Amino acid sequence: MRRVTEIGDGHLWGREHFRSEADGDGTQLPSPDIVNQFSTLITKEAQLARAEMSEKITHLTLGLGLLVGGSVLLVPALVILLQAAVAALIAAEIATVWATLIVGGAALAIGGALLRGRDQPAQSRAAYSNQND
Repeated sequence: MRRVTEIGDGHLWGREHFRSEADGDGTQLPSPDIVNQFSTLITKEAQLARAEMSEKITHLTLGLGLLVGGSVLLVPALVILLQAAVAALIAAEIATVWATLIVGGAALAIGGALLRGRDQPAQSRAAYSNQND
C-alpha cells in the first residue's frame, strides 16, 4: 500500500488516503480498514476467551473448595459412626477386640469394593474400544 497525499493548486490539503495497489504478482492488497477490523476482532475474541476462562476457573475453584470442605467434614463423621458401631457391638456383649476387627474389616471391604468399582468403567471402555478397532 502506498500513502497518497492529495494536492490541489500546488498546495497540500492535509488529507491522506490509502490507495490499494496491485502487488508485483497482480494480487490486490487489503485496505487498512479491513486490517484494522480484523485486528479489533482478534483482540475482542481474545478478551472474550479470557473472560470465559476466568469464569470457568472461578466455578472450578468454587467446586473444588466445596469438595474439600465436604471431605473435611465427612471423614470425622465416618470415624464417629464407626466408633458408634464398635460401641454397639460391645454393648451386644462382643469382645472389644472382635468388635473393632468386625467394624474395621467391614469398612475395609466396603472401601475396597468402592475403589474397585471405580476402575471397572474405565476397563470396560477400553475393552469396548479394542473390540471396535
